[in-house]
Amino acid sequence: MSIIGVCYRSTSSTDRNNAIRLELLEEATRQPHRHIMILEDFNYPSIDYVKLTVNPGGEQAARDFLYKTTDIFLYQNAYEDISRQGLNPSKLDYSRRRLSARPLDQSVNCA
Repeated sequence: MSIIGVCYRSTSSTDRNNAIRLELLEEATRQPHRHIMILEDFNYPSIDYVKLTVNPGGEQAARDFLYKTTDIFLYQNAYEDISRQGLNPSKLDYSRRRLSARPLDQSVNCA
């Protein structure tokens, strides 16, 4: 059984909304699904998913998000830029999955 979630976090999201979102992510991982994929724009550009760090100047909500998703074993899938807005590259900042067994045999290209 699989579950796929799609969400959006506004850049003006409140601390309370951020906390609720983290609780919902944790609740989703407690469900008895074999595969979980979450596609979302969390708007945390300060998170470096390659190094698993929050860049200097990043907000506390970004740190909380990174720590929580690591704690509940969600894995980043998208590392490459998917588009460019002016001079700024845009990355799908959160396409994550949790697998109970082995990685998927195929990757997904979101370009």
